[in-house]
Formats: sequence, C-alpha cells, structure tokens
Amino acid sequence: MRLLPRLLLSVSIPLAIVMVAVGLMLASVHRVTHALEQLRVRELSSLQSEASLHSAGWGLDVALRHANERCRRDSSVAPRVRRDVRASVTELRQRLDRSAGAHPTLLELSRAYLALGVEVDAAREPCARVTSAAFQRRRAVLDERFTNIWVERMGGLHDAVILREEETRRLGDTTVFGGLVLFLIAIVIATAVSFALARSVTVPLASLSRTARRVGAGELEVPVREVGGPAELIDFARELESMRRRLAELDALKQGFIASCSHELRTPLSKLREGLALLADGAAGELTTRQARIVAIARTACERQIRTVTSILDLSRLRAGAPLRLRSGSSVDAVVNAAIEQERPDAVAAGVTISTEWVGPGVRAELDDALLEHALANLVRNAVSVSPPGGEVRVVRTVEEGERPAVRVDVRDAGPGVPDELREVIFEPFVTRAVPRSPKRVGVGLGLSLAREVAEAHGGALSLRSTSSGSTFSISIPWAPDR
Repeated sequence: MRLLPRLLLSVSIPLAIVMVAVGLMLASVHRVTHALEQLRVRELSSLQSEASLHSAGWGLDVALRHANERCRRDSSVAPRVRRDVRASVTELRQRLDRSAGAHPTLLELSRAYLALGVEVDAAREPCARVTSAAFQRRRAVLDERFTNIWVERMGGLHDAVILREEETRRLGDTTVFGGLVLFLIAIVIATAVSFALARSVTVPLASLSRTARRVGAGELEVPVREVGGPAELIDFARELESMRRRLAELDALKQGFIASCSHELRTPLSKLREGLALLADGAAGELTTRQARIVAIARTACERQIRTVTSILDLSRLRAGAPLRLRSGSSVDAVVNAAIEQERPDAVAAGVTISTEWVGPGVRAELDDALLEHALANLVRNAVSVSPPGGEVRVVRTVEEGERPAVRVDVRDAGPGVPDELREVIFEPFVTRAVPRSPKRVGVGLGLSLAREVAEAHGGALSLRSTSSGSTFSISIPWAPDR
C-alpha cells in the first residue's frame, strides 16, 4: 500500500471515529434535552397552574375556618364573614377558569370548595350555615382530600425528576465511556470533548437533583442555586426555585395558622386553669373527696393542654426566626433543676425515680432560661413516660472543656429504646407513635422537635443514643469560660 492511501486511511479512520463519537454525543444531548423539555412542559407547567389553584382553594378553606371562629364568638359578624368568603370564592372561581388542564381530582375538590363558599355566601344566615356540624364535617373532609392530592402531586413531581435524573445519568455515563474508548482508539481531543459535554450536563443535573430531594423532604429555606449548562437546565432551576418559593409561602401560611389557633387557645386555657385552682382551694365551698379528685383530673388535663399549646407557640416562634431572650450569667444547673422539679410530681405518680449527677463545676452561660428549661422538661417528661414503674431516669450534667467548650445534659431512660424506623424522623414535629413495651401514651409529637430547635437556636445540638435497654438524649450548649 502506498504512502498516500496509508495517510488517507490513517486520517479517515480517526476522523470517522470522531464523527461517530460526535454523532453519538449529539444524540445523547438531544435525548437529555428532550427529557428535560418533557419534564418542564408536562410537569412544571401544569404544576404552576395547580399551585395557583391550590393556593386559592387553601385561601377559601382558611376563610371558612376564620368564619367559623368569628361566628362562634359573635354572630353579628355575619356581614364581614359573607364579604370575606365572597372574596375568596371570586378568587377561586377565577383560578378555576384559568386551570382547565389541572389534575382532575384537584379540579373536582376545588369545585367542591367553591360550592361550599357559594353555599355560605347565598345563605340568609351565613353564621348558622358555617358553624353547623354537617358543614364543618364536609369542610374537614375536603381539607384532608385537598391536602392529600397536593402531597400526591408533589410526590409525582419528585418521582419524575428522579426518573429523568437516572435516564440522563445513564446517558452521561455512556457518553463518558464512549469518550474513554475513543481516547484509546483515536485521539485525545475526541475524548476531552465528549467528557466536557457529559460534565456540562451531569454536574448541573446532580446539583438540581440534590435540590429537588431537599425540597421534597420539606427543606424550603435554602434557595436553589444558579446552574450552568444547557438553557433547559437553567430554566428548570428557575422553575424549581419558583416552586420552592411558593411552597415556602404555603408552609409559612400553615405555620401562621397553627400559631394563631394556639394563641387563641392559650387565653381560655389559662382562665380555665385559674378557675380550677380556685375550685381546688375551696373558693366555691369545701369539696368532697370525689369532687376534689375530679378537679385534680381536670387540672392535670388542663396543664397538659397548656404545655402543648406553649410548645406549639415556642416552636412556631423559633421556626419563624424570632430572636432568643438571652440572659447573661444564667446558671445551667438552676435551669436543669427547675426542669426536673417541674416533672417530678408526674414521675412520682408513675413510680419512676429521677436522679442527677453533676460532672464538673457549675457554669453560667448566656441562655434563654425559659426555653431551655422547657426543652429539658420535655426530655425528662419523655424519659419518664417510657420508663416502667420502679425504673430510673438519670440526668447527668457534664462540663466539656477544650477547643469547643460546651455544657452537655444527658437524659437517660429505662425504656425499651427507640425503634429503628423512628430514629430518622423522631425529631420532626408532629411525628409520634406508641412505643412497644412501655407505658408511654401517644402524644402530639412536639417535645423532641422543640428541644432540638432550642438547642440549635443556642448554637448547640440534640443527639440520640439508643439500645434495647434504654435511650439517652443529649443536649449540648456551647459556653465561653472566663479566661
């Protein structure tokens, strides 16, 4: 074979390989962009319309809840109730007109909400209608179904993002592998180009995938970072950030509603506590033994509800970013003792012993005494509730020195330990479940969540160590020793 054919062959073969490689890369990129375009068009576009519809439906639900509360307090607010409900009905009707392509179940529930609002607006006595038990049952059923369908839609979006991520990841891996093979067969440039193209897609997708998982897990505080790469990925990141903001607004609305309801409950509960205390002191006459026992039961239940409402208010305040009421020179030991004494009567009634141990000298730090006492009392109460009669709850305060000085309080119970499936979610609010082989009743699920928020607000942390013979919750607070 002559030189010219050899040269032509040596050039044509690598050139053909490069052309094939470029063709494969372009095909892979096309498939990736097509998958992303489908995700944006099919999922995000419809989700944007559905989010607007969900917001209007939730606004009408809130208006109906407020109408119920106002009418129960004062029936003369009927004109204002009618006006507020009518405004929400108008908003929902407009959103329905613009959301014909939304999910059928979401449209059905929105129309059902609209019918409830129209029913109140058209009633001669809106207060009588909105406060009726049948009406409230219908509204509660709609509220539950409305929330469930929205959670289902969010799960569908998350699954779609994961599916597209897996598909594009496989395409990226194939492209990189092809580039490496071509590097061995042909030239370094072809490999570099293929790897660069693959990285330009997989890196932004990995970042967006992590963000989507955070949003799906309810972490709505961190904004979506700008990404490079194809324009479809940039548009997707912007759509994801827009969705995160809308979800954060809905979450803030929910938290505000919970806090508002809790605040409204606190005042009548306080008055009820005062009234029960007066009855127990004999202000209305001497009580018989049976009457005194009934009053004691009522006072215990009232105190439990006040603790729940206080926990909700404290948790809402911390999650809203409200500053701590710090006081310099607060005694950590005094706070620990106050929390223990607060729970000692219940421990005695349950037949559980609370013991203390002080490791290291007493220290003073800048603390929000009331919040920290509330958090420690929750940990002690939780330990007492899972410990059997005759068991011991041990509270150990330890002073840790070194590069990061801290005060650690360990609360050890004699319960059966925390089940494996609960350890990842036990610090989330409203997560509660009966503990097998323990006397603990199912509660509201706020104590551990509040304790973690208080610890983190002080710059510390709350951790768990659990075995079959008991659990230890450790709250650590940093402090600055005098030098």
